[in-house]
Amino acid sequence: MNNNYMVVVDPYSSGALYADVLREHDIHPIAVLSSKVPPEVYSKSFNPDDFDIVFIYDSHSEDELICSLKKFDPVAVITGCESGVKVAELIAPKIIPERSNPPELAIARWHKGEMYKAVKKENLTTMRQICSNSISEIKKWISLENLEGEDLIIKPPASASTDSVTLVKNGENWEKVFNDLINVDNRLGIKNSNLMVQEFLKGQEYAVDVISYEGRHSICSICLYNKIEINGIIGIYESLQWLSSDFDDFEVVTEYSFDVLNALGVVYGVSHIEVMMTINGPRLIEIGARPHGGGHPKYCKKAVGDNQLDRMVKSYIKGELVDKKYALKSQMKVVFFICEKKCYVSGLNKLNDIKKLDSFFEMCINIKEGDMIAATSDLFSSLSLGFVVLLHSDLEVINKDCIAVRAIEKNIYISKSFNRSV
Repeated sequence: MNNNYMVVVDPYSSGALYADVLREHDIHPIAVLSSKVPPEVYSKSFNPDDFDIVFIYDSHSEDELICSLKKFDPVAVITGCESGVKVAELIAPKIIPERSNPPELAIARWHKGEMYKAVKKENLTTMRQICSNSISEIKKWISLENLEGEDLIIKPPASASTDSVTLVKNGENWEKVFNDLINVDNRLGIKNSNLMVQEFLKGQEYAVDVISYEGRHSICSICLYNKIEINGIIGIYESLQWLSSDFDDFEVVTEYSFDVLNALGVVYGVSHIEVMMTINGPRLIEIGARPHGGGHPKYCKKAVGDNQLDRMVKSYIKGELVDKKYALKSQMKVVFFICEKKCYVSGLNKLNDIKKLDSFFEMCINIKEGDMIAATSDLFSSLSLGFVVLLHSDLEVINKDCIAVRAIEKNIYISKSFNRSV
């Protein structure tokens, strides 16, 4: 292959890691930003100096941008994070159609309402849900689905990281939650012109990370989410644990995930699929046609010796799917910091005790002494606090250390302000 460029749309979050991966394979990274200014939640992860050239989608006519990018004869156009899916799906077929996904299903790969319709059309099992901007339409749907008095979920159809995902217990006053979120800009800067209303699912939630090439799919890793509820907001990340490929639900979850990808027309690229295993079988929560965010690929490489970014780039270079069954090399769990109410940070140095734990591997701290912080409300706010990565051959050791992390963490949050000493 003579061409040695690859285009990354919105190389934020885990997508920022593409630059180093590409250079390791002598491929020059080109960035395309879907907007002049990255969404605030992603801005710190982007370094323009990591890329040979940076284009801004809004600063060109589409034809001009396509013409400019074609001159590089890129190996592929890939998506860095959720905010870039729409633009990547739009420009890829016009630059390198032989290595892109079918345009007619593009909206189903970034809009959760259309995603649900496409999956249901292929007769796959799905949760009961509706995407609408009409309270009267939703009321009729609730009645039709016999969901009166049942727990409901309301969330934006085009956002990420559990942004504004709200649990409405017993369906009480769901209209108020709906009115609070409709026509409001979400964390990606997209107006919620419609909202998803869904039945509340119970079960084990899995994060399935896949690469696809020429319509074939390969699992890179599967993780188990543990999420909790705070102040009526569900989907607060408590922890993320890598699983071996021999857990009980592996085959069912894998087959279902591949069926979902086929239903959505995913032929090329990386995907992050969230699946709930219920007593009635697997149900799609949503899919992100982009890498697992939050720096996951970095830690995945330690847990299983591989990750989505490496395998996807190798597949493009080789011209065929790099497929192999992943194997867990070590037990690994990420513990996300959580703040249950508005407070202040005091005694941040107490977190150093976490480094003494038997399974300690790495810690990321994004807060400072004296900071005022709001209650954790989504994954973005969790990551703005920080997290701890635990690694050990014995899962029991990790689980014991998880309890210790929580005990240490809660000692840095106080209810009253004070003068900073630094």
